[in-house]
Amino acid sequence: DKYIGDCVMAFWNAPINDAEHARHACHCALAMMDALVVLNRELTAEGFYKSHNVSLIDVTIGLNTGICVVGNMGSDLRFDYSALGDAVNISARIQSFAGNYGFTTLIGEDTESQVANKFAFMEVDYIAVKGRTAPTHIFALMGHAHVRETQTFQDIDAVLQSLFSAFRTANWTDARKAIAYGRAIPGAPSAIFDTYEDRIRHFELEPPKPGWDGSWSAKEK
Repeated sequence: DKYIGDCVMAFWNAPINDAEHARHACHCALAMMDALVVLNRELTAEGFYKSHNVSLIDVTIGLNTGICVVGNMGSDLRFDYSALGDAVNISARIQSFAGNYGFTTLIGEDTESQVANKFAFMEVDYIAVKGRTAPTHIFALMGHAHVRETQTFQDIDAVLQSLFSAFRTANWTDARKAIAYGRAIPGAPSAIFDTYEDRIRHFELEPPKPGWDGSWSAKEK
């Protein structure tokens, strides 16, 4: 659809109907990451990064599904064909959170529910994004469905579920035990455990209110 600074925005199901828009969006995200590996390998072989003294290209992606307003919007002086709506805003918000978890591609719960059996998803958070009061589940897109059968996926997913179970019931001791187990798993990103340790410290100083639903309220975009 457009470039927004260093961001690329894209959407499916308009202007041509696409009954499998959620699947195509996930497939595109995985294909982009595969292409990035090849590109970084080629640029490294060419000496590009060394000669320019810059880091490898890195990308994070946020995906979400929902009702949007789509069409030509703007004024007589300037208008663009684009999509607007809460679902669009959520995709931008969850993309900005990727560094909190150490996973490259994050998915909203409305996308995950449509294609859960076609890909490997791993829950990473239950969070109220800035500008919304109702929390939403966020998932990491780990690959196609076969990735669910790998030992690494199963080990990380199991320890995260243990962490969430403890954290969302304010059992900080067991939550820290799950974090310790998680840090010992090869391939598990440390960022997500750092994030939850920070949250535990926050709640130890400012305990959640009675009736807390286990979610985290994001104050940043």
